[in-house]
Amino acid sequence: MKNHIEKVLRRVFKKRFARFFAVGIWNTIVDLSVLTLMIKILDVQADQTLKLILANSVSATASMTSSFLLNRFFVFRDGGNPIHGKKIATFIVVSLIGAYGINNTVLNLVVLHADWLHNFTYSIVQTLSLDSIFSKNFVTIFTGKAVAGLSSMLWSFWAYGKFVFSKDNG
Repeated sequence: MKNHIEKVLRRVFKKRFARFFAVGIWNTIVDLSVLTLMIKILDVQADQTLKLILANSVSATASMTSSFLLNRFFVFRDGGNPIHGKKIATFIVVSLIGAYGINNTVLNLVVLHADWLHNFTYSIVQTLSLDSIFSKNFVTIFTGKAVAGLSSMLWSFWAYGKFVFSKDNG
């Protein structure tokens, strides 16, 4: 009986994580598109922390809105449950921690303190002869964004399933 339950849980987790991953790809496209637009509009340089946080926060908000809808209806299939204040408030808190706390912190740490990683990433860009398209500044910011995105994705998957879309919170 225990083995059967474990197999079912593993199968459900894998399918749910696959849906979460697909939604994550879409949300990443939204996030990076808005971030790119904000970087261009605000003329953000890698060492301009406040501008970078503002640009990243705007892109995170767009991604967070998409994330709520897609996670609710597609990943966790919670569309049959009413949206109530507690669920929305919990989603907002979890998202604020992920998008603004974890994402902005990791982004800035990587951008400001991981020169070895930017240099490595930029060397790949140069090897592929893409340095005429992607500036060092762009690669530095988006290398940080990649690490930050992975960090907040792991947090979000765990916290959305645990606190927002769990059967106990329906």
